[in-house]
Amino acid sequence: MVLKRLVFIGIMFIGLAAGQAQGLVYVSPAKAINGFSTYLELKTAVDLRQLSANIPQFQAVERLRIDGPLDIAEVAHVAGRLDNLEELHLESFSGVLQDEDLLELEWIPRVVLHVPDGMEEALLLNDRWSQLKAVRLVLEQVPDDFAFLQHWKSCRELFVLAPFQAADVQRAAQSIAEYLPELERLGLSMDALVQLPAVLKTMPRLKELQLVDNASWMEAGRLEDLGSVEFLYGFSAYPKNRPVKVVYRALDPRLSQREEDFLQAYFPALPAAESKLYWEEEMLVLDFVQTLELQALPGYDRLGQAITQPIFPDVRDGDQVWVAQANQDALFMAGDKAVILLPATAMMDENGQEWTGEYILRLRWFESPTLAMAAGVDLSLDSAGRRFGLSPSLLFDIQAFAQTQAGGSYKPLQLRNGYFIKVIALGAALPQSRFYAWNAERSKWQNGYDYDFAFSDDWFAGTDFYQFYAGRATAQRYASQSGADLQQRFETRGYNSLLDPGETRVVLEPYSSLFVHKYGSSEAKETYVLRRGKSIIGARRFPDSEPLDRFLFAFQVYDRSEALFPELKHLSKTPLVFRSVLDAKTILNSFFRAHDWVDFRIRTASGKYFAEFRSADQAFSIQLMQPKDQFRDDPARAKREQGQFERAMAAYFSAYKTRNNVYLAWVMEGVEAQWQTARYNILDPSSGGKGTQRVDMRLRSFGRFAWAAPNELQNPLDLTLRLAEAGSVPLQARELMVVYSNPSFCQRLNGAEEFRVSIDAKRLQALACRDELGRCFVLSGNEFRALNTKSLTALYLPMNEVPVASLNEAGINRLLGIKKRPQ
Repeated sequence: MVLKRLVFIGIMFIGLAAGQAQGLVYVSPAKAINGFSTYLELKTAVDLRQLSANIPQFQAVERLRIDGPLDIAEVAHVAGRLDNLEELHLESFSGVLQDEDLLELEWIPRVVLHVPDGMEEALLLNDRWSQLKAVRLVLEQVPDDFAFLQHWKSCRELFVLAPFQAADVQRAAQSIAEYLPELERLGLSMDALVQLPAVLKTMPRLKELQLVDNASWMEAGRLEDLGSVEFLYGFSAYPKNRPVKVVYRALDPRLSQREEDFLQAYFPALPAAESKLYWEEEMLVLDFVQTLELQALPGYDRLGQAITQPIFPDVRDGDQVWVAQANQDALFMAGDKAVILLPATAMMDENGQEWTGEYILRLRWFESPTLAMAAGVDLSLDSAGRRFGLSPSLLFDIQAFAQTQAGGSYKPLQLRNGYFIKVIALGAALPQSRFYAWNAERSKWQNGYDYDFAFSDDWFAGTDFYQFYAGRATAQRYASQSGADLQQRFETRGYNSLLDPGETRVVLEPYSSLFVHKYGSSEAKETYVLRRGKSIIGARRFPDSEPLDRFLFAFQVYDRSEALFPELKHLSKTPLVFRSVLDAKTILNSFFRAHDWVDFRIRTASGKYFAEFRSADQAFSIQLMQPKDQFRDDPARAKREQGQFERAMAAYFSAYKTRNNVYLAWVMEGVEAQWQTARYNILDPSSGGKGTQRVDMRLRSFGRFAWAAPNELQNPLDLTLRLAEAGSVPLQARELMVVYSNPSFCQRLNGAEEFRVSIDAKRLQALACRDELGRCFVLSGNEFRALNTKSLTALYLPMNEVPVASLNEAGINRLLGIKKRPQ
């Protein structure tokens, strides 16, 4: 791995609002471990007395949460005696915040205050707030005004979390810009990132923006459960460009194309690729750490266009991706649903040349009307002058891509003349089902008898697909899960601890006592929800460490999840030491607390030890000082502590190896389970139980295919619709999706200002569209039926905007009130 010297901006804006969440466990003083518990919660007077009487035992506490009828004056006095306290979370307490209470809290780096509805004036109008430098407000209701901020002259970091609507965000930002022009770090919650107020551009010292998706915060309950992504942008300012760090936090922290375009336009001075050049002007050189260059993944996110333009372009549920070699027969196992058999030398590039190198196969399942709707799949069928809707038991896109030149984009591959792909899948047994292929050039479905477009039968490659998996078993098998081990996951871009590339959330459960197993159909009582970008590794100054000189810093790494990194327990009593000219506070704030760490490992090379940290997108390495060098002037102590250090490291490496072996055992077990499923439940001609059928398809092209039954709409309403958002503001949308269930069917309509449509109201599940600004909208079938619309009616149809954080199947289903996948 390539090493580069790291530069970082000084003190970063870290952490967010209070709360216990999975992986951030707050304990009472009675359950705290002396010197190691960092999250403490006080609920009763007994908790407060125990903390007050034993302050030396709690000097490792970094966050203190108050959630009970405790006198705020006593709390302030006790909190002021915790030397390493970083955040005080005041969720509930008794009494009123007096001047002397806030005086006790002035030195605490960050105070988080939960403000109940109606208590704004009682809690926020104290003049002493003007002395605090970093404040986080969690408001139950949006205040009528933010005039209380005009006295907060010392504040350099402000976070406001509230149920903001678009107008509220604008009003809050206007007040913040007016009253706090010296603010350096600002956090705001909002319904959509594109609501970011333009007035913030006028704040001359702003270095960092943290933006939280309101829907995600309200659903998760705690900000610690949200994932995050970071970006470097900048403003054009005299006499030089000014950098800004943007952190976006959400349940699904991916940005839509609309949001990416918005941020690029919002920060026009510094495109992301150029911003690092300007960051270095204001950054602090961290002399103890180096960056690690991560290995590149194949271009999963740079694959070619979808077969049809999606209505919701950011919904990626249902995708499965494999990397394979074109000179080998390949057998792709798509979970318990399908097997794909692709012969060697079957593909050609855009120039018609046989492709023999590496390629990516992408299978995109549309297992529900929601996914078909999001992808803009039209299932309308014209046959003999009659219009039908196709109700699919199987619906999928299958495409292959290759990087035709090193470093270039990924181009689609095609099948060579005479070659076939064989797809064997299990689908619901629907009467009158048959094979259909989508003719992209004519934008229509054609059945198996007409599936001869763009092909020639002058030559036929006779392929014995049976020999792929039986007899000679010529095919290389590819499972639907990644086989990368823990080391590869750490070193490769796109992986995020136990999340594979493209995943933003996974539920883990124990496997051989370790949390590595994705939650499937089992009923495990213990689970752990892991989100992309969520901090699960913590680092702090080693308790009671006394380095020999002021240029040594000793730290400790711990597992915030208390489940995913058992090997770290072997390092709990071992200080990890490095040399730096920087002071301890700068080291902590500028590195250890400046990122959401998602992975950690110790690595050895040439007798040296390295502590390596990984965030979602970056990795860093610190060379550790061993005791034999630290205590060179005291040979006896050097020998004794070097022995302890090496024993701790040996225990760590043994535990890490065990975890890696367990993980690989689970991977291999999963691959074998997939193979057994494929062999006996899919490939066997007798497979297909009650209510299911085995479908055997030979495809002579890549594209979109369905095994579906045609049906006609019953008693449709003939309507003229104009789409509108809240307040009856017309939507500029040129396409409308109409989605049905029982049986399922999707229809895609083209229009401009209005759509002429026949709707079967009884079966209607949803309507959906995307406007010319890229915003996505839906209306549930129940909401449509509540309008009591009659046939031959023209009306404005009120649509509901889909928050970006809900742009996945589960999120859209929640908005539509769909509790399970329709059949």
